[in-house]
Amino acid sequence: MPRPYSETRCFRHPLLARLMVLLALVGASAPARAQDAAAFEEGAAAAEALVRRGDWDASRAAWLELLRAHAGADYARPRIPEIRESLRRAAFWTTL
Repeated sequence: MPRPYSETRCFRHPLLARLMVLLALVGASAPARAQDAAAFEEGAAAAEALVRRGDWDASRAAWLELLRAHAGADYARPRIPEIRESLRRAAFWTTL
């Protein structure tokens, strides 16, 4: 006869225990991702301000540092075309 379900029973199975830990870690990292996305947006706004001022060397450095700090982040991907265009403009104007 099968035993009734209990919470302690699911933690005895190693795969279920690992899954529970993984889900807890993923849930705990959500606020950190939101803070990272906010920091990325702040950095992007600062880099855009440098572009508008025509400070090409500083804007290039700001964009590259921002990309290094947030490499592979999902929230940065939609901005890649804009960042690429800013880097192209900076490269053009710094060579003149």
